[in-house]
Amino acid sequence: MAYSSIIYSGNGSQTTFAVPFPFLDRSHVSVLVAGAPVGLTWNSDAEIRLVVAAAAGTNNVQLVRVTPRTALVSFSDGSTLTAANLTRANLQNLYISQEEQD
Repeated sequence: MAYSSIIYSGNGSQTTFAVPFPFLDRSHVSVLVAGAPVGLTWNSDAEIRLVVAAAAGTNNVQLVRVTPRTALVSFSDGSTLTAANLTRANLQNLYISQEEQD
């Protein structure tokens, strides 16, 4: 089971696909059709729409999460340590680990 990607089959007309994995930011999710990046828009945090439908028989419409390796949260002495920042930093490390495992 992949934690950070899913592969769908193109049928020539389907443009809407579910995003079944979590992510920190929409910019961390991309779509590849036959290995090439394609344009997308977001219907919701759980669904994307391709700009152009993948051709019928295209067995590799891949949604993939790529979490940045640079810190998304900065901590400094004397600052307030919030649960939201700790959770974001923890999830970033988890997602990076899952992507490497996939």
